Amino acid sequence: MRLKKQALKERVWKSKKMLKALKNAAYGFDEKQARSRGGADGQCH
Repeated sequence: MRLKKQALKERVWKSKKMLKALKNAAYGFDEKQARSRGGADGQCH
């Protein structure tokens, strides 16, 4: 509910980016693919 409240306040609740983010979150988070292959995420490998 806090996410929805904040998104409504920022006027992004039904934006394409927000809907895509919610759709992607529904698939779950894969730890194996969490970091970019090229190391562009700033993590040390």
